[in-house]
Amino acid sequence: MIVVSGSARTGTSMMMQTLKELGVPMVAPAFVEGHSAIIKYNPKGFYELELEDLMKIKTEHYGKALKVFGAALSLFDISLISKMIVMVRNKEEAVKSSAKVYKALNESVDPSFAYDMNYEIINMICKEISTIFINFEDMKSDPEKEIKKVVEFLKLNSREEKLNNAVKNIEVWH
Repeated sequence: MIVVSGSARTGTSMMMQTLKELGVPMVAPAFVEGHSAIIKYNPKGFYELELEDLMKIKTEHYGKALKVFGAALSLFDISLISKMIVMVRNKEEAVKSSAKVYKALNESVDPSFAYDMNYEIINMICKEISTIFINFEDMKSDPEKEIKKVVEFLKLNSREEKLNNAVKNIEVWH
């Protein structure tokens, strides 16, 4: 299974949508019930599972992608992960953006603490798994270059049309 990880508002959903454009099947649907209050922050989809459903995954979904935030990785069977894509973003911008989402969800989470905790867990786990780090700001400024890195890392055989669609999807993230 391909896992996309990071912290809130670091481009994890953008990466999931990119993988979908490239033809990678998803484990999770675009939205789950818990997303109803935050769809406006990501109308194209999150592609993540509710925590209780995430912990139920016991078999490998070979070649499929799933988003798992860093903190949830500690509850997830990491032996199911074949490759991991970690999204990183300027902490100040990610924290500012995630504060709005946490507020919409009525969660009393300190966004700065959550950011640090997610990456602390990711940094421990990625030592065990083939991992690539993709910077959110680089993805927005040069999507073609960053998507090609992902395609090479995952050894995808994506046609030019799929690559172009993936790039176009990133260009609307402004």
